[in-house]
Amino acid sequence: RRLRWHGAATEWGCRWKEGDVVGCFLDVDTRKISFSLNGQKEEIGMGLAFKDIQFCGGLFPVVSFNRREKVRILLGGEGQSFRFPPPPGYRGIGEAV
Repeated sequence: RRLRWHGAATEWGCRWKEGDVVGCFLDVDTRKISFSLNGQKEEIGMGLAFKDIQFCGGLFPVVSFNRREKVRILLGGEGQSFRFPPPPGYRGIGEAV
């Protein structure tokens, strides 16, 4: 897949494959959401996906995939280490709450 969704689907980013790691980075102060693939961002066409995000009633993370796909979600925190650590200034949601 290579789509981002906000009202409608638009093509964006890089294709990933089995075993790849997709990172998601939310900057609440600047209201931006970025993504990485195997620790790389802008250099491979990932990076900033959404800006001027409005937090109306909270944030509800969503992952979409089809029935043949599997996903493992790591939120960080005690006992969970990231294969590709977050950039400076970011931390896992498991540590932040």
